[in-house]
Amino acid sequence: MTDPQPPASRIGDDLGLGLVLPGTSGADPRGRRHVHPVTPLIHGVASLPVAAVVSVAWGGGLLTQFGLGAFAAGVLLILLIGAAVTAWSYLAWRNLWYWFDDDGDFRVDSGVITRQQRRLQLSRLQAVDVAQPLFARLFSMAEVTVEVAGAGDSRVKLRYLRLDDARALRSEVLARAAGLASGAGEAPESPIVTVPTRDLMVSLLMRSVTMGLLLVTAVILVGTVLFQGWGGLAIVLVTGGVPILIVVAEFMRYFRFTVSESPDGLRLRFGLARTETRTVPPGRVQAIELVEPLLWR
Repeated sequence: MTDPQPPASRIGDDLGLGLVLPGTSGADPRGRRHVHPVTPLIHGVASLPVAAVVSVAWGGGLLTQFGLGAFAAGVLLILLIGAAVTAWSYLAWRNLWYWFDDDGDFRVDSGVITRQQRRLQLSRLQAVDVAQPLFARLFSMAEVTVEVAGAGDSRVKLRYLRLDDARALRSEVLARAAGLASGAGEAPESPIVTVPTRDLMVSLLMRSVTMGLLLVTAVILVGTVLFQGWGGLAIVLVTGGVPILIVVAEFMRYFRFTVSESPDGLRLRFGLARTETRTVPPGRVQAIELVEPLLWR
């Protein structure tokens, strides 16, 4: 008779692809760990779009004068910026360690030029987040944010870990904060409510700011076409495009927003491309606010 398999984790996902990057964040003799060794490369690749914008802004005028030579110089500049970011991120990766000390608190050492040592008292734990940008979901990676009560910046973000390591770290933080054994594992959950997709879209469209900008866009569009031709459409692109972009961005962020109840606290799960799972330990909810804009009522 085989032992029953534990239920599948609901913290994060890999889009069903099963892709896992090689490498591990093994512990040193003192029990300290690095984030995943591929992290510097991820930061370097993520810098390439910004580097491309800088290259175009810096040498866009030269392209018409020098043609292929200017294009090659621009590509080289992009690669150099990406390489510099990767090198700096590698130094930061080498100097970043995290572990649990003998008192059960969470410790993080980091910094390249200036060394920083942080100690988070888990007895004051406020929340643990596991977030996955789209590219991280493709390769079963995640970032973990640990937040405690306190003045100033009282949170630590670790990016990136293998998804299994992120789940294990989250479970251990919550277990230690509750005074349980560090290997307690992931607690089950029971969904309380999920915001329907239709309700989310309607609520975003029916906000006063969104409807106001769309109304202004309609007025400008009609006035431009009737009295000035199509010359004023640039304004329409701004007044109409901005609210649409805001609605799309917030729809993707809060897609399938779900609140679940669990022994380790209240779980919030949301996101379409980038997913987030936030766990608030029992007794740590500070306030609940009910907001009803005019058009919602």
